[in-house]
Amino acid sequence: MKIKCEACGTEYEDPVSLVCDNCGYRMSRIKQKNLNDNPETVSCRKCGAKYPYGTKICGNCGDLIRYE
Repeated sequence: MKIKCEACGTEYEDPVSLVCDNCGYRMSRIKQKNLNDNPETVSCRKCGAKYPYGTKICGNCGDLIRYE
């Protein structure tokens, strides 16, 4: 399923986030994939949600994903 951010136009193929990774705009509700067993994921330090490595903004709480 392709989703396009209404604010910046970034296109996502089967997105996992409620928030655009590029601009932070809150998009339509999307079902999150189960990423718990993938070693190529990163966890949000604020809420613990998991996302593919490279994600910039947490789709659950909206906090920035930190790679420190």
